Amino acid sequence: MSTKKIFILLVAVLISSSILFSCKKDNWAAKIDDDVISLDDFYNYYYLQNKLFLNLEKKDLDKLSGDPTMMNHPTINKARFLDFIISRKILYKKAMDDKNINKDDLNTIVELSKLQAVSTFYIMERLKNEIKVTDQEAEQFYNSNKKLFNNVPIDENIINRIKQQIFMQKIEERSNEFIMDMMAQYKINREGLKNHLKEKSAEKEKKEQDKPEKGKK
Repeated sequence: MSTKKIFILLVAVLISSSILFSCKKDNWAAKIDDDVISLDDFYNYYYLQNKLFLNLEKKDLDKLSGDPTMMNHPTINKARFLDFIISRKILYKKAMDDKNINKDDLNTIVELSKLQAVSTFYIMERLKNEIKVTDQEAEQFYNSNKKLFNNVPIDENIINRIKQQIFMQKIEERSNEFIMDMMAQYKINREGLKNHLKEKSAEKEKKEQDKPEKGKK
C-alpha cells in the first residue's frame, strides 16, 4: 500500500477516535461550524505524519517548512496539510451521517483502517533506528538521476530529500522480513478458512451434480 493511502487511513483512525474534536476555544487552528481543530492537535498530526512517512524530526521539519521550495508540498506546507485534515474531517462526518451508506461496511472500513495504520506505525517505530542512509548513497542517487532534479546543483536540502526517499524504500524492503519474523513468534492456524472453502466447494459440486440434465425432466 502506498504511503499516501496509509496516511489517509491513519487520519481516518484519528478522526474515528474523536481526537480531532477539541473543545479548546482559545487555542485553535480551524473551526468547522461548531467543531474545533486545536493548534495542539494540528501540530501533533503535522509532526507525527512527517516523522512517520518522511522520517523528519521536529527540528528538521521546522527548518524545512521555511524552505520556499516546499511551499507546494502537501504535508510539509502547514496550510495545505490543514486543508487536508479539514477535508477529511468533513468527509468523515458526511459518511457517518449519510443514511445511504451501509453502516456495517462503514464500521468494517474503520476497523481495517485501524489495523493498517497501527501496524504501519509500529513497523516504522521498530525499524527507523536500524535503517541508515548515508550522504554517499544520496549523492550516488543524485548523480544517477540528475534529470529528476532539472540539473539543479546538489545542496543540503536535496541531499535530505533524497535520503528520505531512500529511507522509505529501505523501510518497505525490510518491513516484509520484519512482519514474517513477528508472525513466527505466534502459533497461527489457518485451517478454519481452509475447511470452510473446502466445504463451500463440495456444496457447489453437489449442486452441480444434482441439476437435471438438459432436455430431461
